[in-house]
Amino acid sequence: MLAAVIFTAASAPRWLPLQANRLMPTLYFLLAVPVSYALSTGWDVATGWLFRWFPRVRPLSVRLAPYALCGLLLVVMYWYYAAARVPAVEFFYEYQARLADYPASVSAARLPSPAADPAREEKWADALADSSPADVKLRDIADAFGNDHIRDDEIAAAAAASIEGVLDFARERRDGRYLVEIPAQYSVEAASFDSRALNSYLGAQGNQTLTVVYREASLNSIFMFPQVGALSNNPDNFGFSSVLGDDLDFAEQPLAKHLMRARYLGARYLVIHTPAMKERLAREPEVGERHDFGSWSVFELREPPPPPVRALPFRPALLVSDFTVKGRRGNEYNYVRFAEEQFADGWFDVLLARAPSTNLDALGTMRELNQFGALIIDKYECERCDLVYSQLRTFSQNRPLILLMDDSSLFNRIRASISDFPQATIIERDPDAPPGAWLDNHSATRRYTSSPPRQLWAQIRRILESHKLPVEDAAAVSGEIKGNTIQINYDPAAPTPESGAPVLVSTTYHPNWQAEPGHVIYAADPMYMLTFVRRPTRLTYARSRIDVAGVWASAFVLLALLGFTLGSTALPLLARRRGSSPAARTAPAPSPGLNGRGQVEEAALGGVYEDSAD
Repeated sequence: MLAAVIFTAASAPRWLPLQANRLMPTLYFLLAVPVSYALSTGWDVATGWLFRWFPRVRPLSVRLAPYALCGLLLVVMYWYYAAARVPAVEFFYEYQARLADYPASVSAARLPSPAADPAREEKWADALADSSPADVKLRDIADAFGNDHIRDDEIAAAAAASIEGVLDFARERRDGRYLVEIPAQYSVEAASFDSRALNSYLGAQGNQTLTVVYREASLNSIFMFPQVGALSNNPDNFGFSSVLGDDLDFAEQPLAKHLMRARYLGARYLVIHTPAMKERLAREPEVGERHDFGSWSVFELREPPPPPVRALPFRPALLVSDFTVKGRRGNEYNYVRFAEEQFADGWFDVLLARAPSTNLDALGTMRELNQFGALIIDKYECERCDLVYSQLRTFSQNRPLILLMDDSSLFNRIRASISDFPQATIIERDPDAPPGAWLDNHSATRRYTSSPPRQLWAQIRRILESHKLPVEDAAAVSGEIKGNTIQINYDPAAPTPESGAPVLVSTTYHPNWQAEPGHVIYAADPMYMLTFVRRPTRLTYARSRIDVAGVWASAFVLLALLGFTLGSTALPLLARRRGSSPAARTAPAPSPGLNGRGQVEEAALGGVYEDSAD
C-alpha cells in the first residue's frame, strides 16, 4: 500500500485511476499493526537494556507500569483536546456539525435569510489595507467565517423545508427525470450540500435523477455532469475526463439547445436554486409551469421526454475505435470523443454505436452489419485482412463506409482500390497532430470549436445526414425497465425485416446486461444501450463469469481467514487443557537427557540450560 501511494503521488501516469489522498486513510489503518509492533519491540529493547544495567529497577517498574500507562493516555488525550481547540479546527467542526444534518421537523415557510455583520466588509477592508492576505491572522479569518455562519441552524431548517417541498412534489410526478442544479459551492447558505441531498433523496423515494454523488460509477457522468453544469451556477467535473466539461463553447450554447439535450436525456423537471438561472428559464418558451419551494424552484418542460425504451427513427452508425473513460487528452481519437462531439452538436438522428472490439475480424456477419446504416472505421486491426477487405467492399455497395485516414496496410489497400467501394468516403487527418492537454479541469478552460476532432465530426455528420436510412414501424416498439430486467415489446404491422428494429434503452450501458441468444447489446451515445429486435425481447442484468469467480474467491478467502483465526486461538487452548488434565498431571516426568553438545535438554529442565559433565 505504501508503494502504491508513492507510485501514485510521484510517477503514476495521468490515465491511471488512483488517487493518493484516498489511499492514505487505508495506509494509516494498515500501519497501525506494524507501528504497534515497532513500538512494542522498541520498548522491550529499552527495558531490557535498562534492567541489564540496573536490575533492581525491575520490581519497581512492575508496580509503576499502570501509572505510566495512565499518564501516557492523559498526555495523548490532552494533545487531542489542544488540537481541537485550535480556532480553525474548532470552527470547521462546529460548521460541519451544524450543516451535516437537517432538523427533524421544520416549518413549511422559508425562514429569513441570515443577517451578516454589516461591519464585516469594513473590517476586511481595514485589515487588508494594513497587511497583505498572507499576514492576516488566523483568528481574524475564523471570526469572519464564524460571522457568516451565526445562523446556520436557521439555514438548515429553511433548507429542510425547501427540500421536503420538492420531495413531496416529486412523489406525485414520476413521468420524467429530475435535473438538480449545482448551486454556488461557497455561498453562505451552502446550497451545494442541498443539491447532493436532493439527488440522493429523490433516488431513495423512487424518482430518477441525471446525476448522483458518486459520479465515477457511471459512464453517463461524462455527458450528464457537463450538461447539468451548463444549467447550473457553477460546473462540477471532478473525478472524470470530459471534453464537454472543459469546453467553453459547449457551456455558452443557447439555453434552448441545452434544454433539448436535457429532454433527450429524459429530464422533465429542472430543480433550480440560483435566481439568475430561474430568470433565464422563465423566459424560455420550452419551459412550462413553475413551482416554488422556498429557495428552490421546480420548472416543468412543456414536452415530455422520449420513452426510456424506444425505436430509433434512423438506423445507427457503427464506429470502430478505441474506448477509454480514464484520463484522456483533448484531441485524442476514440469512441468517447466522437460521442462527445455528437452530444455537443445536439444531432441524434443517426446515433453512434460502439463496436465491441477494435479487431475488424470480430465485426460480425453481413446480416449483423446490415443492421447499421453506416460504418465508420478509425482502427484497422485485423488478422484475416483479406476476408475483412471483402466484407467491407460488400458493405460499401449499398451503405456509407467512412474511412478515417490511417497509416495501416488495410487502409492503404482500400485507398488504392477505392473505386471498388462505391459508397466509401476517406476523411483526411493529420497523423502527427498533438494529442492536446489533459482533461482534468473542474470547469471549462478551453474552446474546442476549431479542434481537429470537431472538424472531423462535422464531415462525418454531413455524410450521415445525407444517407439516413429510416426505420419502418418505429412506433411498434415499446418497453419497460424494471430493476434487473428490461422488457422490449415489438409488434410490427408488416413482417419483420431481417435486420430488425434498432431499440435504444435510456439506461447506462454495462457489459453485464445480457440479451437472448442472437442479440448483441451495443453502447450508444450518450453511453445508453442499443440492441436490435425482431420479436419481443428481454434483457437481464446478471453476474458475468469473472464476477462469479470473484465471489467464490472472496468466500474462500473469508473462510480461510476464519479458519486460521479460530485455529490459532482454539489449538493453544486445547493444548493447555490437555496439559492440565489429570492424566497429564500424574504422568511421570521424563528423565533429562544429554544433547549432542553435552548439555541437558531444555524440555526436561523447564527451559533452563545447565552445563553437564560428560
